[in-house]
Amino acid sequence: MKRVFPFTLGVLVLLVLVGAVVAYEQAARVTAVFPADGAAVATGSVEIRITFSHPLTVQDVQKRVRFSPNVGGKWRVEGKTAVFTPNMPWRGGQTVTVEVAPPRGIANLPLGAVRRWQFHIAGTRLAYISPSVGIGNIFTIDPQTGKIAMLTHSNRVLDFASGFGGRYVYFSQQNFQHGSDIWRIDRLQSGEKSLKRLLVCGDQQCTSPTPDPTGTYLAYLRNDGFQQGTRVHVFNLNTGQDVALSSENGTSILPKWSSQGQLAYYDEGRRGYVIWQPDKGEIQFLANDTGEADAWSPDGHALLMVAMFLEGGGSEQSPADAPYLSAHLWLYRLSPTLRRIDLTRDPNLEDGTPSFSPDGSWIAFGRKYLDPQRWTLGRQFWLIKPDGSDARQITNEPNYNHLDFAWRPDSQAVAYQRTNMSLLTEPPEIWLYDMKTGESRLLVKDGVMPRWLP
Repeated sequence: MKRVFPFTLGVLVLLVLVGAVVAYEQAARVTAVFPADGAAVATGSVEIRITFSHPLTVQDVQKRVRFSPNVGGKWRVEGKTAVFTPNMPWRGGQTVTVEVAPPRGIANLPLGAVRRWQFHIAGTRLAYISPSVGIGNIFTIDPQTGKIAMLTHSNRVLDFASGFGGRYVYFSQQNFQHGSDIWRIDRLQSGEKSLKRLLVCGDQQCTSPTPDPTGTYLAYLRNDGFQQGTRVHVFNLNTGQDVALSSENGTSILPKWSSQGQLAYYDEGRRGYVIWQPDKGEIQFLANDTGEADAWSPDGHALLMVAMFLEGGGSEQSPADAPYLSAHLWLYRLSPTLRRIDLTRDPNLEDGTPSFSPDGSWIAFGRKYLDPQRWTLGRQFWLIKPDGSDARQITNEPNYNHLDFAWRPDSQAVAYQRTNMSLLTEPPEIWLYDMKTGESRLLVKDGVMPRWLP
């Protein structure tokens, strides 16, 4: 009997070893990753792809994979590959660490070591169109190093916008039928794979591409033919369905999405802003006579627009002899109840081109005094709090117009366009204002439409 125990013990050990080997062979191990270890990627909205030796469920992947810095997102499984799409992009300049825990075997023991790798997110870049006269291309610049890269090479770009956390760049490009089509660049691809034509418009002008925050819808302007007005259209990027949002002979402009997925646009025939939602249609109408550029608050609960007022006639508040038009910034809070706030207040001002900081703390805008003592040729760059307090003048260059304010995603800097109104042959410039230092510096000598790419 004594000789049986060692034999039995040896069999048990052998069975355990065989079981461990079988479990190891059957366990799903990492065989490939994207981005690769040490890679530098263009945008923080990159999808993480992990290929395993065997298929896994979404629940299994969620248990085994960790990110640092951690971000929320969604997993899906494509065969043996698990794909993670972040809800919000990692910030430019960050290094992301991915860890995959080993599979578990007998007695819940780990079968192997933790698989760990890192990739780096390129710094936030500023995109713009150059040259400013005629039709140009989209370029990007690194504000820290001054390094410039070219995104398009057609020399036929009209305008553009970024979407889906900076991964995609949508742009309108002149075609050879005297119209313009809408294209998309995927910054995570290279070569021909990065470029896709979304809308073929023939001899019609398709411009002002404006993606919604989910990457599902693209609003844009389309001139629907001879003697017809320009209308806002919404194109479903998943299904290809295209919808015009105003009457056939009507004109609508200025499409702009909120963070809540609501689209504001200006209807010239109705003389006001329409708030539209894909699943509900029109949900609100705000009367307005100007049809100038508007801006959503970051939370999507307020819309900032320009309202014109007839002033003057010798009143105490407006001492000018002749009537004149002032321009005020009106903030419409849409929820929980509609209310309107005049941020300008002074009748001797012309305010315009507002832009909210991403954290909601400030509004950048252009301002011109209308009284003879302080009148300037161009609007100056100002900042103001969303409640109308703490107004600050940033620039004091009377002959220059300041507009197209673009906040850096961290709310610590503002890019803007500067145009010499006394010498219009001088090309417009793009400048950068630093909120911490209070200093502005020149970035681009001949450029328009500054837009940040996270």
